[in-house]
Formats: sequence, structure tokens, C-alpha cells
Amino acid sequence: MSDRNSAIAVIKSMIVPYLRAAGFKGSFPHFRRPNKDNGFDLLSFQFDKWGGAFYIELSVAYPYRAEYKNCYLVGLKPAEDEIKKLDVGNTLVRYRLSGNDGDWFRYETIGIEAAVSLAKAAFIRELTWYQNPPIYDELEKRKARGLIY
Repeated sequence: MSDRNSAIAVIKSMIVPYLRAAGFKGSFPHFRRPNKDNGFDLLSFQFDKWGGAFYIELSVAYPYRAEYKNCYLVGLKPAEDEIKKLDVGNTLVRYRLSGNDGDWFRYETIGIEAAVSLAKAAFIRELTWYQNPPIYDELEKRKARGLIY
């Protein structure tokens, strides 16, 4: 089994059960859960194309708002197939958890279980980010700078 496959197996055994207990659905590497604003909290794992590391990104998808041309969901109750396609890549504002090597959880240097343990601890520590994500603040800043989104 490759290091990446080993890392995925450890993530699935150590972090995914915690995600499920926190209300997240989906399949590796993309997870989502409904939030209080009729949107979804999103989480994705991404692996380094050169190997030996992964990172975790958090984001949220909110229902369409007319003042933001490129908001994430169409309507307040999107179709189930649209919800299943949601992932962090569909959003403009993302939050990357800090790892042992900047943004990366680098298992090639500290071992897979140690890196995954650090990632789980970082997620638990940063779970409160979902309570007040800076999505609309960031969109307002972009709008003020004349950026199209």
C-alpha cells in the first residue's frame, strides 16, 4: 500500500468517525453538513501531488443572495443532487487548517499517525470557525475593491 493510501486509511479510521459524530455527511475526501443559515459547512482533504502530505480546508456554502452574483447554492432548498456535488472547491472563501509544515500535515517527516493526529486536533480546535465564517465580510471587501466574483 502506498503512503498516500495508508494516510487515507488512517484518516478514515481517526478523523472520519469524528466528522460523522459532528454531523458531516459525504465521502472521502469531501464532507458537508447543514448549517443554521440554510447552507452547508464544507470540509475537504487535499493531498500534495508530490506526496507525503495533505491539508484540510473548511468553507461554507450559503443560499443564493442577489447582492452576490456568484453565491453558492441556487434557492433556499437545493436539489439533493446539487447538495451532493458541493465541495470546498465550489466556494470563494476557504480556511486552511495549519499543519506541522505551514498549511500541510506532512507525514513524510513525522509519520502518518502523528500527522493525522495533528490534523484531528487542528480540526477539533478550529471547529468553531463554522460559527462565524467571514464569507460575507470577504465578499464585501472584494466588492469594495471592484473584484468580480
